[in-house]
Amino acid sequence: MLKKLSSLLLVGFSLTGLSQTKTDTVIVSEHDFLQQALNYAPLAENNRLGIDFQDEKINEARGAFEPKLQSDLVHKRFDDKRYYTKSNSSVRANLPIGGQLSGGFDRNSGLFINPENNLPMQGLAYVGVEIPLGAGMFTDANRTKLRQERERMTGAELETQLANNLYLLEAGNAYWEWYGSILLLELSQEAVNKAQV
Repeated sequence: MLKKLSSLLLVGFSLTGLSQTKTDTVIVSEHDFLQQALNYAPLAENNRLGIDFQDEKINEARGAFEPKLQSDLVHKRFDDKRYYTKSNSSVRANLPIGGQLSGGFDRNSGLFINPENNLPMQGLAYVGVEIPLGAGMFTDANRTKLRQERERMTGAELETQLANNLYLLEAGNAYWEWYGSILLLELSQEAVNKAQV
């Protein structure tokens, strides 16, 4: 009996101290709380970085289809004599449907140029399309990598959604625990006020 009385007095004194303190609680709706958690929490930001990382992987895979420019210039001089100048400029681009598009311009000049490198005085321009008729016609390493990275992007988006959902579930549980604590505090304060009356 004495034990029950002492614990009751201890609770009463604790609640009396609580009634004298001012509450600085701000009521926030669950939707606003979860929206802020999703927008500003470091874990949610980290989840979004996974999607950004995968997006960069897709851009890297697309780089295989970017045009490639190349230019070579070979120039030989000796004893104030110009032996030859050979220049070759070209552009090559892999096509997403398979094959390759290429074009370029060659120009060689000089007194001592190898006869097999002789070209017309104005130079030689060329354009070509290369389309595979066997292996590589339907897919190749570059197209396969791009397709794989796009599929991984779908997986990264789903993983991010799952991680965000789990995080929001934990945040929602914390919100309702917090809200329940506020209601318990208000109920306790009301009980103390009625007891004092």
